[in-house]
Amino acid sequence: MLDLEALVDSWIIFLVRNDKGGVIADQTQISFNEFLKFGQEGEEIVASYLMSECGVSILPLYQFDPNSMPIILTKNKKLIAPDLTCFNCGNVFFVEVKRKRKWVRYEGELETGFDYKHLKNYLEVEEETGLKVFVVFNHENERPTGLFYTELLNYDRIWDGKNKYGEKKYKSLCFYNYQKLKQLNQLTYQKKAYASSLSEV
Repeated sequence: MLDLEALVDSWIIFLVRNDKGGVIADQTQISFNEFLKFGQEGEEIVASYLMSECGVSILPLYQFDPNSMPIILTKNKKLIAPDLTCFNCGNVFFVEVKRKRKWVRYEGELETGFDYKHLKNYLEVEEETGLKVFVVFNHENERPTGLFYTELLNYDRIWDGKNKYGEKKYKSLCFYNYQKLKQLNQLTYQKKAYASSLSEV
């Protein structure tokens, strides 16, 4: 049986999606329509790449109403669906990526992150479906730039959104340390080797 994490490590599986407000330092004043366009264009580019270069079949949720949040229905609840459902060699998994322009600096370390509420939602998706959800950060403009991925639970800290006076000023966020992220483009050269091994599974 093929290990799902090994598959993700070898095949570049990612999604570009803007997380407005995901990190305080990442805030820009853009309209809602620009926000949607920003995320959707990224999703289309990556979906095309996954199909043409990695042999991954996908169910892209951007094909549906962009003004509605896609959901997964379970017996007792509704969950926000990750952006891409991916299929490869009998494996099914989800990919959720956040597009970022800047890093967060905390106690001398570089961090990136997103809404803690979304983290809890995606963990529930894993629990309810039994399928893995991977998160990828696409960092642009400020170095280090590139595509960095990790598993959901590899976060380093949760910020409760309170300032030093204990006043709630922002939504809760989860942060991931840059040093613990894996860079996707470093794995590109492994793709052919893994493609060969997949045919033997």
